[in-house]
Amino acid sequence: MKKLLLALLCVPTIHAMELVEARNVSSADESLKLYTNHKDMFVEDDNAAYRIERHAMNKDLRNVLAHKALKKFKDAGYIQINQDETGKYALAAHVRGLGGGGVGATIGVIVGKTLTYGICYGGIWVASLIAGPASTPTALVAGKVASPFIELASNKVAIGCGILGGILTGPV
Repeated sequence: MKKLLLALLCVPTIHAMELVEARNVSSADESLKLYTNHKDMFVEDDNAAYRIERHAMNKDLRNVLAHKALKKFKDAGYIQINQDETGKYALAAHVRGLGGGGVGATIGVIVGKTLTYGICYGGIWVASLIAGPASTPTALVAGKVASPFIELASNKVAIGCGILGGILTGPV
């Protein structure tokens, strides 16, 4: 039993290298391959494999490696391999976003602001008409007092409508 335990303690730990799929790697040179052991990243070219230093990775990629979240990251992003003039490699993580359309977002913001202002200030105007001409100064004061709150509401509605408009129209 002791011999078996000693034999198991002497066996070095094997860190398996995993190839990062080509669809998750972007590079000017298509022959480059990216490997990881979930602690470090390695770039393999025609000559050899090179370990990429932490300072040669962007902050996002360092965070992905620190949290051991490379498998999750591969679903939503890709890693770009760059080579500087001295021949050293650098890596940058990028997230593929499903961004909305700018035109739809702009239309959503305009519609959201217009609706909010129309409803709020229109409500004050209608209330002053119903109350009669003597309440016009009161309506003006109410409009001035309510103005910051109406602006806050219009900004929130505009952001919501802008996001919704961007999602509905898709990338432009």
